[in-house]
Amino acid sequence: MNLRTQLQDTGIRVVEIAPPTVATDLHCERKDLDDNKKEKNPNALSVEEFVEEVERKWKGGDETIGAAMAAEIEGKWDEVFGKKYTDMVKP
Repeated sequence: MNLRTQLQDTGIRVVEIAPPTVATDLHCERKDLDDNKKEKNPNALSVEEFVEEVERKWKGGDETIGAAMAAEIEGKWDEVFGKKYTDMVKP
């Protein structure tokens, strides 16, 4: 957000992607390698679902892209702090 605010008049677009739990095998140090899979975590997205949601929001012009549960959390943050942040950075 700060980088986006700092660069807002430069023509540079800053996009933040906040991923939720995505069903990958990237965290091989976990005790349960499948705890991020849909079978054990109903909030998890498949890689395909994650990419589709991010692509749709990217093409829609969103600057903060949260997928699934991450979108809900981002929305709640904005409700609580969004106006405060905007007021704080006004010139």
